[in-house]
Amino acid sequence: MIAESNLNPYAERWGAATARAKEAIAAGDRRTLQQIIDRYWPDISFGYGQRIVLYHYCGDRSPTVDNCLAVRNSVFQNPMRDVVETAKKLQPLYAVYGDMLRSLIVYNAGHWPGDWYFTAYQQNVKNYQNALREAKRYVV
Repeated sequence: MIAESNLNPYAERWGAATARAKEAIAAGDRRTLQQIIDRYWPDISFGYGQRIVLYHYCGDRSPTVDNCLAVRNSVFQNPMRDVVETAKKLQPLYAVYGDMLRSLIVYNAGHWPGDWYFTAYQQNVKNYQNALREAKRYVV
């Protein structure tokens, strides 16, 4: 969650148009929001865990304004559930991969992409490594 949201329960990502999406939400501009969804789907996520809406534990997984806002509202209203659901998702990945870095890569990618990921997405890997070091400060 450190790497995904910097521990911000209200983190959100609307592809490369997050600022524009927030403006559209504030203005009640559903048309612009749907255009953003159409362009950046499935790269839309919220909360601590930043699980994409397509595979979210809330909502109906559809690329619609109603569904994205429903997931957003649910996550923002209950951030502790997001923590629990993120842990539920990571635990079995860790059981399979036996390595938290690989588990985080699978969490992010949705599957094990292969060792090429370490080269192709070096910055993501560095972010996860830094976050894992930071997380150790919180573990007693």
